[in-house]
Amino acid sequence: MDCGWRENCRRFSCPRAAIFATLRFSAILLLLACLTFALRAQTSVPAHADANCASRYRIQQRLVDGFTFETYSRGEEFPACLTVHRDGKLIYKRLEDVRSFSLGQPAQPQYGIPAVVNGADLTSRGNSNMIVTSYSGGAHCCTTLYLFELNPQFRLLTTVYLGDRDLAHFAKDPVDGKFYLHSADNTFAYWHTSFAESPAPSVVLRWVEDNPGHGSFRLALDKMQGHEPSAKEWKKNFVEPAHQAFEPGEAYADPLSGTYSVGPGLWSSMLDLIYSERSLLAWKLIDEVWPTSKSGKDKFLSDFCSQLSKSPYWPELQPTLKEPPQACRTALSKAKG
Repeated sequence: MDCGWRENCRRFSCPRAAIFATLRFSAILLLLACLTFALRAQTSVPAHADANCASRYRIQQRLVDGFTFETYSRGEEFPACLTVHRDGKLIYKRLEDVRSFSLGQPAQPQYGIPAVVNGADLTSRGNSNMIVTSYSGGAHCCTTLYLFELNPQFRLLTTVYLGDRDLAHFAKDPVDGKFYLHSADNTFAYWHTSFAESPAPSVVLRWVEDNPGHGSFRLALDKMQGHEPSAKEWKKNFVEPAHQAFEPGEAYADPLSGTYSVGPGLWSSMLDLIYSERSLLAWKLIDEVWPTSKSGKDKFLSDFCSQLSKSPYWPELQPTLKEPPQACRTALSKAKG
């Protein structure tokens, strides 16, 4: 092999020193290529993330009290990007696997949603706020509210998961002049029925502080109270829809219990009464409409109250339940345990 190597060198006029120099140069090139590849691999994720916040993908821009909020979206490509700048400096950046971020609350008169001025005091803390919402995309899902407080110190005050409540909104109360968050409770989504037929009782939420500067949005029960219905209202708005729940094609045959079959018109009416602090009427309603010849009433009440206790608003809602039926009390005791 050595003789052959020397013969090749003589044939092509390549002295040994030149060959070793060539090998060293090739090795250096290979090393540089490896280092370049390694650096690219280490920075590929941040580079891709920054690309989602590139100016060519900017969707919205709002200037509020000296803060510039900007949203970016690449359509179907996640993540979407939210940035906040102050005096030309980036002070907040959020990347989420959602389809888009939206700034503020524009008016949607077709849905009865009023416009809210960016920077309005939405918590009655005396500080300006900015509304940002994200939408994840997909079937009937999902909206999340990000509420920022701009002064005296910029911060994300709270995050509220709204589920399929894309029409959730803030509105100023005409009586006290304060803002409240209007949404709905999704606890009964898909409960013994399709999503489209699932009742979602309306809720009104106010900001409640646990500690100075820290709190959450909770039920404003005084803003949700209903009146005593007239005989005509009782029949039209509650009894008739509840009766319909037992009609052919409306009733849902529960494959698990097998002891009752009833449609969502019943618990939709019950939930409307319970969430407006009229629980006594909810128990009256089920007694009035449940057929005497039909079994499963106690089982239904047990399952209904058990599901109700899973609501994120249960801590505020529970004290409003007055004289619940025994089947309901037993279910709530088990859920508590």
